[in-house]
Amino acid sequence: MEHSSLSHILFAFLAFPILGVICGILSGMLGIGGGIVVIPGLFILLVCFGIPGEHLMHFAIGTSLAIMMCTSTVNAYSHSKRHNVIWPLLKIMVPFAVVGVIAGAFLMSLSSSRILSLSFGFFLLAVSLDLFFGLSRKILPVHVKIKKGLFRAIGLAVGVFSGLLGIGGGALYIPLFFYCRINARRCVGTSAVLVLPVAFVGALVSAFSMGQVQGVSLSLGFIYMPAFVLVAIFSIIGVPIGVRLLSRLSNETVKKVFAAFLAIVALNMITWTRF
Repeated sequence: MEHSSLSHILFAFLAFPILGVICGILSGMLGIGGGIVVIPGLFILLVCFGIPGEHLMHFAIGTSLAIMMCTSTVNAYSHSKRHNVIWPLLKIMVPFAVVGVIAGAFLMSLSSSRILSLSFGFFLLAVSLDLFFGLSRKILPVHVKIKKGLFRAIGLAVGVFSGLLGIGGGALYIPLFFYCRINARRCVGTSAVLVLPVAFVGALVSAFSMGQVQGVSLSLGFIYMPAFVLVAIFSIIGVPIGVRLLSRLSNETVKKVFAAFLAIVALNMITWTRF
């Protein structure tokens, strides 16, 4: 891939802070790691730095996990201060989520960028439809009896999915917590803390187990350092804003707007990727 013009590079550097603020606000408001916002943005912007197309999605995922590590730290602290976290639940799920994300990150390194981007696009589309129409709530029974074994299995499965696609798993954890009749704010707060170890382990695997991609400077494994630094700094600024918004906005309003946003992003990801 040829290196882009100086104007494209300047545009990317201006867009990174905007992407970071949006990521931080949504992370604080919805208890997600921010990967569902950051990855599509990086997928577009990293082209400007001449990253090879066959590794473009790998860099978007690896950089997203590193950014998520910083965002989730602030997010977890903010929700913990507001007593929005169910700590006993975390003790059950975290070890299995960590094992899963290690396996998923290694699978990511063996997968093609095209398959990863298509998988991510369809994943976002499914999440957006579920958020908007509440499909899973209509399928699942009203009262769901959850046992420790099931929570462990879900932690492992979501961990694999997180490592493979570079997401924190909040979009999957939060619906589960809703079905267990957990208070909305505690759903978001618990998910926010659960994302932290997943992001930390995924970022380490992306950085140190993939080697240096030939021709890509300023990178650590699959983490593109300029994007990581800029997006992470501004995402940290956005997190407290999102946490405050959570206490003021209707959950249904937030879910519907977010669902529409995800659908647009998902369709763009699917369209941009050549079959």
